[in-house]
Formats: sequence, structure tokens, C-alpha cells
Amino acid sequence: MNDSLIVAAYLSVFRRHRISVDELIATPAYRELFLAAAREGLGDVSERDLLMRLFNLRKRSKLPRARDEIVAPPAA
Repeated sequence: MNDSLIVAAYLSVFRRHRISVDELIATPAYRELFLAAAREGLGDVSERDLLMRLFNLRKRSKLPRARDEIVAPPAA
């Protein structure tokens, strides 16, 4: 699975709503926005696989925190 596409999908939701990964996962409307954006680039990947990968990227500090200002996407 392409981490840079998952990061880009998260950033597309993050930039509009300034939410954390935990909020995204817990809120159905935000989760659906993320899944739709991720599937544009990745195709038919299961919701579980996408969310687990997103959570893993957060744990590895590959995503910005909700309070961080984004200047450029993080390096994959």
C-alpha cells in the first residue's frame, strides 16, 4: 500500500477540518471523506486496511498533529 497516497488523503481532510487521526477514525463523516480520498488513488482497499495503515502512520509520527501548521506534506 502506498503510504504517500494515504498521507495525501489524510491531509486533504486535515487541511479542511483540522482534526486528529483519532477524531477522523471516530467520526463517520470524516472517516468517509478520508476513505473516499484514499480510494481515489488506491482503488478498492478495505476500510479496515486503510484505517489500520493510517493509524500505523500516526504511531510512527509520519502525520502532522491537529495543532501543527502544515507547510508541506511530510516526507514518506
